[in-house]
Amino acid sequence: MIDLLLVCIILLWDTSVVFSIVIMSTMLLYMFVTVKMIAWRTKFRRGMIETDNQANDRAVNSLMNFETVKYFGMESSEVYHGPIHLFHCSDLIEHHAGELLQGELACNAA
Repeated sequence: MIDLLLVCIILLWDTSVVFSIVIMSTMLLYMFVTVKMIAWRTKFRRGMIETDNQANDRAVNSLMNFETVKYFGMESSEVYHGPIHLFHCSDLIEHHAGELLQGELACNAA
């Protein structure tokens, strides 16, 4: 931020006010969009971690109670695919959100 301020002061001194304002507003917009997109992506990342924890909890619970489930013949009620499917959906959304952020950063870098 200090670098941006110094560059704008130099541009203000060396060139016109309009050029300095354009550079400052562009960089502030870039920072705003980047922070908002990172916050938006973090929401999906937290959801992905939550579904991964649910899948791991179900796996540990299934392994710990294997004998009991087998004894009572309840293998069909042990559903493990739901949390895994939710994890994969969350992972896909988070991956695309990351690609969108990388695309925004690449557009601003070019």
